[in-house]
Amino acid sequence: MKFFSILLGTIIFTACSLFVVEAPLSNFVKTYAYTDTSGSFYKKKVLKFLKDEMVSRVVLSATQKGKALEKTTAVSKLKVIDSNTTIVLPKVAEHKVWFNEKLYYSKIEADTKEKNYKVYLKSPEKKWNGVKEYKVPKSKKICWFSQVPECLKLLGLLDYNKQKKEFYIAWDSFPYHTEQLIGISDEELFSPATINFDSDYDQFKRFEIIINESSLFYFYNAKKEFKRYFWISQGISLIDKD
Repeated sequence: MKFFSILLGTIIFTACSLFVVEAPLSNFVKTYAYTDTSGSFYKKKVLKFLKDEMVSRVVLSATQKGKALEKTTAVSKLKVIDSNTTIVLPKVAEHKVWFNEKLYYSKIEADTKEKNYKVYLKSPEKKWNGVKEYKVPKSKKICWFSQVPECLKLLGLLDYNKQKKEFYIAWDSFPYHTEQLIGISDEELFSPATINFDSDYDQFKRFEIIINESSLFYFYNAKKEFKRYFWISQGISLIDKD
């Protein structure tokens, strides 16, 4: 499937006003060094803004030009309320992962008519086939996990006070992320989370995200450009190599 073919489906959210990207949040192609308990890898992320949509593609591989081990494509609708408020609406995501050289596939799509998300699963295992439905959380602050660094900025959650702010993470790698993460239920498409400014750390601003009683530390520079994150309990690190 071509990267942007996912955009050709039916528009499921009401059309919004044209979104103007605030610098330095703009189109990019970045490579990250990614480490988890199984080893060291490369993650390549492509981010593009198309009018009122944010589209990303993340590819995980063992080497920079190696065969893909995972692919995640996610689309979010962006609705500008005023100069200080943007709503991010996770619209559709596709995830492909290869376990033992076998393909596991999921597609998550918002259905505004039914006010839910439908998850379409296809895999070699019976338990991960078919269609599931999940209700939308009562929140206007929801981020695909693969778009969290950018989504937090768009939602205005990267301020420097210590107050915790609530949002939701939508697992765009659902349900296969449960094979790689500890303590994440395969019944949870959405997980409640909080974020707050933790501290100045070297040349970075460090923010703490708490999810499922576990802390993730996201690092931004003074321009609020994302640079790295660490999820210590999961043994995960992601570091910008550019």
